[in-house]
Amino acid sequence: MIIFIQLFIFTIIVAAITIVDRKIWGTYFTPSAVLSWPSLLLFIVSFMYFKISFMHFQFNAIVIIIWIIGLIFFWLGGIFIKLVFFKAKIDPIHLHELNNDYLIKKTNLRVLFLLAYPLIIFIGYKLFTLLSKFNFNLADEEFQKNLGSGVLGHSILFLSVITIFLLIFFQKNYYKIHQVLIIIFTLIFEIFYGVKSWIIIPLISAFLGRLIIQKTKLKLYHALIAIIPFIVFWLIYQISLGMNSNNNEFIIRHMVGYLFAGPIGMSEHLSKGLPIGQRPEYAFTPIINAFRFAIGEKPLDVISNYVVSLPSGFTTNVKTFFGTLYIYGGYTYILTSFMFGLIYYTYLMFFCLFSKFTIAPFMTTLYAFMLGLLFMGWFDNYAIHLPFYEVPIWTTVLHYIFLLKKQI
Repeated sequence: MIIFIQLFIFTIIVAAITIVDRKIWGTYFTPSAVLSWPSLLLFIVSFMYFKISFMHFQFNAIVIIIWIIGLIFFWLGGIFIKLVFFKAKIDPIHLHELNNDYLIKKTNLRVLFLLAYPLIIFIGYKLFTLLSKFNFNLADEEFQKNLGSGVLGHSILFLSVITIFLLIFFQKNYYKIHQVLIIIFTLIFEIFYGVKSWIIIPLISAFLGRLIIQKTKLKLYHALIAIIPFIVFWLIYQISLGMNSNNNEFIIRHMVGYLFAGPIGMSEHLSKGLPIGQRPEYAFTPIINAFRFAIGEKPLDVISNYVVSLPSGFTTNVKTFFGTLYIYGGYTYILTSFMFGLIYYTYLMFFCLFSKFTIAPFMTTLYAFMLGLLFMGWFDNYAIHLPFYEVPIWTTVLHYIFLLKKQI
């Protein structure tokens, strides 16, 4: 009964924040809304599923409290940004008019092609070389680790940024085949990488980006898009396991485990009395690693070593957005949540200010990417990973390349 009351209170808070944000920012697609609604839904579904399926399971009551407090302080970070930049607000009618008038020029697309195709060739060559080294075993952990690190990892991320842009601003009038090819190659590289979240995030980001600038209007049938992550999940495992129909039962069990890994993983960590608050700096691991790299020290591992077993037999080391901040930072997660709120809402503020005058495609891409990270908050906190810091650099560079090309 306590959990039901907490979930009801959580729902009221999420709805209230969404309504207030819509009024003051001019859009429903704010950081707090995109972070909280998918997570709330997964909390409800996972609690009910595990309660019905495993009679001995007890959902830890502290989980919802941590999320309520974290969300409020995250949202207050946005309120602070709004107080400083009180004129930053989206005008939906004006944005719709801008979107109708805006068209990516051929010359700008050519610039992207000149950047993307050499990257595709480079990544393809390196991918083949790596596969040869690991006997073409896509499931090899060392292969996936090498594919997602170093110059190769940065190249795939840069290509992902271009792909998100192309999915949001896809031009039907010209160069369609080139746009489609770049998107397909990028998705193939990400599937080879094998980390489900980093395939889902670009797709979710692009869809949210289209919704924000009203290139796509949310319809009931868009619920079918939820099937795409499951298809991606199935495909990755089938490739890794050798494309055999006998693998389907195993894959379905892993899908269920992946879906509930964050909420139930957080609950089990708290219930089993595992360590809390021993590494507050974990939330800023990429920044720390940048300094460690500069002085020649070994980087800290961003992969959580807190592994718990779920009642379903699935093991997980993810703990949701606020769960990760709390488990590593203890009560300092309140301050960290506020700081991340400041950062995420700053991107919304930039998007609002740009949209007063024109469509800034890569500022839109940046904000959409950040929303994609937040959407996956039901699983883990992706602000602790390097792309959170790297993508703003890539999008800023591309933004000024477009401006330079326009002036020339």
